[in-house]
This record gives sequence, structure tokens and C-alpha cells, in this order.
Amino acid sequence: MLILASMMVASYRVRLLLTLSVILVTSFLTLSFINFNTARQSARREIITSSLPLTRENIYSEIMNDLVPPINIASLMGNDSFLIDWIVEGEQDQSKITQYLSTIRRQYGYFSVFFISETTKTYYYFGGILKQISPSDPHDVWYFRFIETGDQYDLDVDTNEAADDSLTIFINYRLEDSRGNLLGVTGVGIEMKNFSYFLRNTQEKYDRRVFLVDEKGIIQAHSQIDMIGTTSIFDMPGLDGISGNLLIVSENPINHEYRINGRHTMVTARYIPEIDWFLIVEQDEESALNAARMNLFRTLLIGLATSAVIITVSYFAVRFIQGKLEYMTVTDDLTRTANRREFGRQFEKAVYRHKRYSSPISVILIDVDRFKEINDTKGHLAGDEVLKRVSLCFKDNLRPTDLLARWGGDEFIILAESDGNQALDTAKRLCRAVQEIDFSPELESIGNITISCGVTGFLPGDTIDSITHRADQALYRSKEAGRNRVSLAT
Repeated sequence: MLILASMMVASYRVRLLLTLSVILVTSFLTLSFINFNTARQSARREIITSSLPLTRENIYSEIMNDLVPPINIASLMGNDSFLIDWIVEGEQDQSKITQYLSTIRRQYGYFSVFFISETTKTYYYFGGILKQISPSDPHDVWYFRFIETGDQYDLDVDTNEAADDSLTIFINYRLEDSRGNLLGVTGVGIEMKNFSYFLRNTQEKYDRRVFLVDEKGIIQAHSQIDMIGTTSIFDMPGLDGISGNLLIVSENPINHEYRINGRHTMVTARYIPEIDWFLIVEQDEESALNAARMNLFRTLLIGLATSAVIITVSYFAVRFIQGKLEYMTVTDDLTRTANRREFGRQFEKAVYRHKRYSSPISVILIDVDRFKEINDTKGHLAGDEVLKRVSLCFKDNLRPTDLLARWGGDEFIILAESDGNQALDTAKRLCRAVQEIDFSPELESIGNITISCGVTGFLPGDTIDSITHRADQALYRSKEAGRNRVSLAT
């Protein structure tokens, strides 16, 4: 029965700790993921409404800082009176145009400076004459296409035949006389490799993907040179589904999102009328949430460690409190001896041992003589002190195997693993020991305390009621015989 009760108590403790653990961990994980999702939504809103647009505008400004100066230089060349006069005079002295173009290149540091005559179709550059252009030459198609548009200037990405076919951004500008007659096309070139370096540094600076496309979606500027002129955003995974919405000529930037392979990406596009290209900036939400994700990981780590500490502390606290409660349920508050309930439990165990191993059992019932008079004359506090001192005396004179319990009021009971005669000797020893108790000065007037005892051994078929009844009869005989004595039940 006792083992079963202990198992039930242990089961309750385990269930309590498991419940506490589940509540703690579940609550903590729920709050952590709610906070993470809140941070994620907040980060997404911040990216879409603030961070990404601001980055786009900063990148736009930096790109224009790189492209506007060459556009201005091309414009100056297109309106240069020296160049116009030289053409009108019939392009007589080649050294003059070569020196002119070389001076522009040296002064402004451009990769290429050129002029193409509409009359002679001669391609002049800072090194002299490159060639005669022709509509049948794939390298020259751009010229005739640009002339047909009627635009004042444009940007074209092409290989530079004057520099080992290096990929170059050409700023082309129409050259006309005072009557508006076309004289040719002049301009400068920026080496794409340097512009790609600029885009790569920009991407690293802002942690965004940045590139430029034309109205057809063909990439014109990218950190990866091999994608320039060969890749269309209509063929790029993720962008292919929203490309048509990005390539809209509008004064207002366009924002979109796409998801691919479980990753969420936000895109913003801005039309740049000065160069007739679209600036596209992409932000991977996953990389933007790295800080929030690391914070979640740290929070989970700290929270789980904290939960483990709380559960551990709770486990020992429950054990301590349970131990205290168990102690309180089996212990008398005043004398710190076993109580009547505990005596009953231990008696059942003793009976079990008696039946299995033939272990002897005896019971000693003790009453403090004239205890009512002590309470009446000295007060209940003095009576309580007497009971505590007497119980201490009993403990000092009993074997560890003997169980001392408070039976009620001034009565104590002892469950001894001994036969009746041995228990009788134990009771006599207790009587002598009690008379030798030295009370404190406040209780000196009490005098010597004596006890009366009733002793009985266990008989087959005995219950706790029957054995204590015989002990009580023996105790009554001790009282009737004048107290301070021991009687053995018959």
C-alpha cells in the first residue's frame, strides 16, 4: 500500500513537472514566433515603404552622377563650333579632329571619344580613323538605328572596336548645323568593366541586387558582364512573371514582389528618362531578416536555457515542498514525533514483516502523570514544553528501529520490534530517564515528571485497535496502582 502511494505521489510529481514544462516551452515558443513574425512583417513593411525606395533613389543618384557628366560632355561636343566648322569645311585636316578627340579623352578621362561623319561615313576616334561605317556591318547598325529615331542622344552598349572589342557604354549625340542638317554623331564611351565594378560595389554597399535594362527588358548594365546584352528579365526566374509590370514608363517608381524556391524577394523599378533605361533593385527578404532570425535563435537559446533552469528549480522545489508536506502529514507539530496516522501506517508494515519473517511486535502506551495539573497551574505553554522535553528523552533512550508517536494529548505510543518482556524493560528504562529530566529555571517548580506505561505484545489476529486496547488497559492498571510504573498486559 505504501509503495503504491509513493508511486502515485511520484507520478503526480512527474505529471506536474511535465505540465509545467509543456506550458513554459509552449508559451515561450509561441511568444518567440509571434515576435519573430511581427518583426518579419515590420521588416517587410520597412523594406517596401522605406528601405528599398530609399536605396533605389540613392543608387539612382549615384548612377546619374556617373552617367550625366559623359552625357553633358557628349552634348558639348555636339554643339562645339570647332567641330561643326571642321565638318562644314570638308573634313580637310585629319590631324585637327584627332587632336580634338584626343584632348577630350585626356582631359575628361573617358575610355573612348569618337565622331562619325554623316557625309563620309568615316569613324574618327582619338587614335585617328577607325573605319568607314556601313549598314551591312553588324557593328554599325546602332548608328543608322539612332539616326532614324531622331533622338538627340541615346546610350548604347556595344563592343568597342577601337579597344579590342571591350564592352562599352556609348553616349551618342547628334551633331547638326545651324539649319538642323545632320552632320554626324559624336560622343564618349565608358568601359563597361568599370561600370560593372561600380554596380558590384553598390550591391555590396546596400546589400541589394542592382542592374539596368532597356525597354525590352534586355540587361544593359550588370555586375556580371556576361549577362549584359544577352539576358532578358523575361527569362529570369521570379522576374519573368512580373517583368511586364516593371517596364512601364512612368514618373512613379513601381514596386513588386515574387517568391521562388521558398524565398521572398521584393523588387522596385524606376524609369530613367535621361538614358531611357530602367533601374531595377531587388531585396531578398531572407537576407534582410538575418538579424531577426539570429535574434530569434538567441531568444530561443536563452529561453530554452531559462526554461530548463526554471524546470530544474521547480523540480527541486516541488520535491522539497512535497517532502515538507509529507513530513507534516506524518509528524506531530509540537513534539516532532510521528503522529497517529503514521503510527497506523508503520503498524501495518510491522504486521507484514511479522507475518513474513516472524518479527516480534510490541506496543508501549505512555501517559505523563498529572499532566492536567501542570497545564492548570503552570499554563499550556509550560505543558507544551514538558511534552517536548519528554519526547526528546524518549528519543534518546529508544533504538532506531523503535517508532515513537504522539497518540493524543499527553499520551505517547511506541511500536517496538521486540517481544513483551523486552518492551517491558524498555518502558522501565524510559520511566527512569524521565525522572532525571532537568527542566529550565522557569519550570523548576514543576518538580520531577513521571510517566505510566502499558505494555503488550502482538497476538495473532491483532489489529491496531485490539493491540492498543490491551495496552490502554495495562496503562490503566499502572495509573490505578499509583502511577510511575509499568504494567504488562495479560
